[in-house]
Amino acid sequence: MKEWIQRRKINQASQDGGTLNSFCYTLMFIAFMQIKHGLPSLQRLCCVPHISTTLTGVKPTTTCLSCRNPLPQEPSWFFEDIHELKKVYQSDKDTIAELFLGFLRFYAFELNYIQQVVSVRVGALITREEKGWPVDLSCTNTQLIKLLCVEDPFDLSRNVATSAKTWVVEGIRWEFERAVREFKTNGLAGLLEKYISPRDITEFMHQYPWSLNNDEKPLRGSSGCL
Repeated sequence: MKEWIQRRKINQASQDGGTLNSFCYTLMFIAFMQIKHGLPSLQRLCCVPHISTTLTGVKPTTTCLSCRNPLPQEPSWFFEDIHELKKVYQSDKDTIAELFLGFLRFYAFELNYIQQVVSVRVGALITREEKGWPVDLSCTNTQLIKLLCVEDPFDLSRNVATSAKTWVVEGIRWEFERAVREFKTNGLAGLLEKYISPRDITEFMHQYPWSLNNDEKPLRGSSGCL
């Protein structure tokens, strides 16, 4: 994953591109594993003998998924005994390639960027209303519109994806879609193709003809979106 985001230049949060940092992508991948593959949230465990991974994401979030006793209320709390966790949590038999493709597909097609917040703490997607992070698409200041919300599991007031500008998030979602299509068509070599900004719209259309629909402009091309 890290090589992909570096080669596609979508991990430059500290630069003018205003994308996402590696911490954000890591949280996104962990959340995907929680939502799609039953990985439990370490912030929702104090023990593991009776854990049911099917309960990941359910409420209330203040009780242990295993024993149902109240959890410690310290913001930095998480279950640290990974050895014990391995005894009860068995990952499925998907290969690394299948997991990575599922991760790409999830953020390309399944996440509702307008309505949902990625939360590793809960181990699920929560609504913006529940989190208190509504999005006002009518706002004329696009710097204030955050199309991607990824909750910091230890600082609950912080959106880890806040570095990404509105149009950049659109471009990143396009990159997830491009990666799915390239991986299916051209394998790992196509997925990891180094990003080079097209000189004009014609060159972009030649490279990715599927990215245009009903004469729409591409989200990532000569317009300087990223």
